[in-house]
Amino acid sequence: MPRLAALASLAFAFCQSALAQSTPAPLFDRHLRAGQYFLEKKQYGRAVSEFESAVGLEPGHAESHYDLGNALRLWGDTDGAGQALRRAIGLRPDFPEAHFAFGLVLGD
Repeated sequence: MPRLAALASLAFAFCQSALAQSTPAPLFDRHLRAGQYFLEKKQYGRAVSEFESAVGLEPGHAESHYDLGNALRLWGDTDGAGQALRRAIGLRPDFPEAHFAFGLVLGD
């Protein structure tokens, strides 16, 4: 019986750990979708805020840095856009859209 209790405790701890690791994903996706919505509506400040939240939750996600960079460029913040796009390229060097968007920033 003690072995069963130990296994149950271990299984519970594993489930808690898995839940804690997966919890940011729905929130991350919500911020990403909201940012894309606001970008389409040309509400660039709100899009920037949503993409910044997404980047804060998943800093290793190159596409969210790319989205943030595009929103910042359209909002008129070329310095911030350049930083976000450089980060996207640093995370994923084979990201042609990020390279193209970075070229647009350099031309602004």
